[in-house]
Amino acid sequence: MQRLPDLPVFFSPQGPDLTGIITMDSTEFRHAVSVLRLDTGSSILVADGNGRYYECRIDAVGKKSLSARVTGMYHRDKDSEYDLVLAFAFIKNRQRLEWMLEKATELGASGIVLFKSARSERDKVRTDRLENILVSALKQCKRYFLPRLSESNSIDDVIAKYPGYELIVAHEKTEPETNIPPTPTRKKVLFIGPEGGFTNEEIATLTRHGAITISLGPNRLRAETAALALLSKFLM
Repeated sequence: MQRLPDLPVFFSPQGPDLTGIITMDSTEFRHAVSVLRLDTGSSILVADGNGRYYECRIDAVGKKSLSARVTGMYHRDKDSEYDLVLAFAFIKNRQRLEWMLEKATELGASGIVLFKSARSERDKVRTDRLENILVSALKQCKRYFLPRLSESNSIDDVIAKYPGYELIVAHEKTEPETNIPPTPTRKKVLFIGPEGGFTNEEIATLTRHGAITISLGPNRLRAETAALALLSKFLM
């Protein structure tokens, strides 16, 4: 497996044009020029969030954008052997939600669905702000794939989005010694409830659809901590 060079990392989902040029403006341009003080001739890495990193040399720097020529390319088909979607119920504290998104990206979640649960105290977020957090985390840890971020109105909606995925739910009333049974599927949706946990009706809905309930240990965890603990069972 090729190791990425130690260069400043940027994000451009559209990748290079037909002539091998990547153009960056707005936030990425300002970070390159105003923060890192890069100029013509500097070498950089550009991620497209879809399996590719481009090694580039900056060709030109304008007042509002820069262009960089591709000199090499690194590719992966996937970040992990698992396709893990984190289904995370909305929580009240925005900072904790954002912290969880950053760390879930670093750990390797392939998708994140924020959904409204019966005990959720929030049901709206600024998606553009959250997308920026995912991009920043991708660049920091040099992941190849940007997690898919979406929202759902209910548990049923989440389940309908992922047919064929194994459903796993962290539930504090499950016996602590319960382990995740081995299964051949690598496609899983991991459900985490809000403050106060899932209602009995929600657990019944999940188990009716074949969900496996597991314990994350004897201690009571915050929702964002539980999300990372469940992800780490597969990715670490």
